[in-house]
Amino acid sequence: MGEAVPGARNRATVTRAVRAVTGSALAVLLPGLAALGQRFSFESAAVAVLVTGASLALHLMLRGRLVPGVAGGGRLASASFATLLAVLLVLPLHFLWTGLTPWSVTP
Repeated sequence: MGEAVPGARNRATVTRAVRAVTGSALAVLLPGLAALGQRFSFESAAVAVLVTGASLALHLMLRGRLVPGVAGGGRLASASFATLLAVLLVLPLHFLWTGLTPWSVTP
């Protein structure tokens, strides 16, 4: 018997990257933008794209560095941590872009 290699690893890196971005856009980006409804703006789309792209890039950087848990928990942990970091990095830029300052939200 030969080695068991998943079919996805035999595909080109560009193909896997396009599928990953498409999957994340369908799962996260589109429902988030649809929830905005009439309040949709270029800024909200740009922030959603930045968070999606940053979390994917951070996940690729972190996935081999976190200790894997039981039943693939390492991948889930790196994806979750990458998403958290992406939101923490992009959210201040969004606040700066929209002009929201800490003293403007307090009564």
